[in-house]
Amino acid sequence: MTKLNVNLIYFAPCGRHEGVGGGARVNNLINIFARLGVNIKLLSYISKDNFKIKHEKPNNSLEIITICVPKSSMKFLKGLFAIPLFLMYGLKYIKRNDI
Repeated sequence: MTKLNVNLIYFAPCGRHEGVGGGARVNNLINIFARLGVNIKLLSYISKDNFKIKHEKPNNSLEIITICVPKSSMKFLKGLFAIPLFLMYGLKYIKRNDI
């Protein structure tokens, strides 16, 4: 199989291990593109106990940036934090990605 030399940025409304079906869909997407040799940058947004931004690099072809917002905060405040951060990270990495 021919390996692609492509960089992909993907925005996910959940993490790889969160949600009933969302995490499984994200994992399937990552596995499919990893087999094709695509480098993936995953930007995800999840509700956790406190606000933080996590950076992970489980392997050479996958980089995960997770924006965690407190579960207890109102939905409006969650959007107020997450949307600008998604835009900031998206604009930062979009120039270096093909898809």
